[in-house]
Amino acid sequence: MDASGKNALNKFVQLAKISVLEMLVRTSWPCLMLTTQHRMASGSFDLAKKVIYKNILDADFSYGPDAQLSKSLPARMIEQWVVKRFKAKESPAGKASQSFFTVREPCTTEPTTKSRYNTDHVAATVKLSNAIFNEFPGLCGSKVVIITPYRMNLQFLEDASKAQDLHPKCQEVEINTPFSFHGCEGVTVDFCMTLNQETGSLFVQDPHRVCIGLTRHECALFMVGDIHTTNTIQSARKRMYGDGNSGEALSMGSGRRPALKEAVEYLWVAQRVVAFSPRGEVISLPNLEVAPALGA
Repeated sequence: MDASGKNALNKFVQLAKISVLEMLVRTSWPCLMLTTQHRMASGSFDLAKKVIYKNILDADFSYGPDAQLSKSLPARMIEQWVVKRFKAKESPAGKASQSFFTVREPCTTEPTTKSRYNTDHVAATVKLSNAIFNEFPGLCGSKVVIITPYRMNLQFLEDASKAQDLHPKCQEVEINTPFSFHGCEGVTVDFCMTLNQETGSLFVQDPHRVCIGLTRHECALFMVGDIHTTNTIQSARKRMYGDGNSGEALSMGSGRRPALKEAVEYLWVAQRVVAFSPRGEVISLPNLEVAPALGA
């Protein structure tokens, strides 16, 4: 428990908090930071570089020859599809940008485990995967990935993906939590965040979880959540502790603006935000004209 005796704390939260490589960097071992992206299609790493890998200077960074958009047919086709079907702003020339699908629906906390889920976010995420397979039937099912931070939401995603009215490949989609998917990758990634304006960012704001959510794709990243999540004015406790997967408090640390907030702002400014319904339809939301609290 914390000092107040009211909030459960995860006493193992600091274990494996950083990777071995990050530990070597922090202890001043000689390290060479690679600055050429070979795995992700051009533009696909821009968001992560902006909010996670800030120490990589623009002047030093480049995409490798095989990562150029001209070499990635899937990235080009998905980018064209997103612009045409969902009316997102076209990416800069030679790049494939990420997109945010905002679904303004409430989250639910499971009373026994305290893990969260959002059935409307689940429905929208599964419909998005289904739309991808309908548009690109040659895409391997296991190359489409869904990442969600809450185990309860993961169970709902697994069940929803088995619906009979979906493309058969939806049952082959890899569904996992951020840390369980660490080091893996997919052609497309749906990052189903299970957050909204009422919940705030909670433990999902942890930069390690955000990093996995933003970097496991090769060609396209779709974030699914509430664009106004980071507008929430959180209590002092929630700024220090993000409620964990089972309701325990996890220390978030301090000293920098949350990466999740910066990611949301980045996509808003880039005009890559799509108002989406749980039925998989692009909709018009009056309050979508209200920007997230930029710079707050």
